[in-house]
Amino acid sequence: MSSKEKKNTRTIIEEWSAKGQELDVPGTSSTRIWREGTGPTVLCLHGVPTSAYLYRKILPELANNGLEGVVMDFPGLGFSERQKNLITLGRDYQLGWRRL
Repeated sequence: MSSKEKKNTRTIIEEWSAKGQELDVPGTSSTRIWREGTGPTVLCLHGVPTSAYLYRKILPELANNGLEGVVMDFPGLGFSERQKNLITLGRDYQLGWRRL
């Protein structure tokens, strides 16, 4: 694709998803996680109602500066599974962070 061609939204989102990997947390929902770089880890946290996509340009910059950037979609947001039972959402957050 030449620099003059514009990517459509679907292509941009599919490319972002492909850079991540599935993070399965036993007993809870699955999510996606993105890591880039090596060195001391910088954990990037997105807000609500956003997603890890917010950090798509930050992760390469962290890597270029000798750091490992890590971001994941919070349960129910971005590429993570949607919970049917909101009571378990807090537990899912805790289990997800422990898994990192």
